[in-house]
Amino acid sequence: MSKVDFYKETFEDLGSDLYDFLLELGQEAEPFPTELKTSDTFVNGCQSQVWLAGYMHKNKLNFVGDSDSFMVRGIVFVVCDIVNNMDDPTSVSWETFKPIAKYFTTQRQRGMQAIINKIRHTKRP
Repeated sequence: MSKVDFYKETFEDLGSDLYDFLLELGQEAEPFPTELKTSDTFVNGCQSQVWLAGYMHKNKLNFVGDSDSFMVRGIVFVVCDIVNNMDDPTSVSWETFKPIAKYFTTQRQRGMQAIINKIRHTKRP
């Protein structure tokens, strides 16, 4: 099962508890280093403040992010979890996330798109 399918199934099962799930993910996410909260890692286009950084792990480009909102931090976690399993996360497109995007408001979808755009334009460190 792909990560997208996993989250789609999870979101369907959660129903109205989805936002509680995202809040929990956001609260449990690994701390984002303060020194990485720079203009280079800032994600423009999100309603909340969001930072996203790429790093190399086992010769693969991975991502970690943060937000000033626990719920948005949960969404960032989900996006990173999905792309961190891809061979080339910089080739990701909005189409990849459509199956789960429908669970979010239009504003949250725009934020997801901004995060995806940031990932697409990230150069390997």
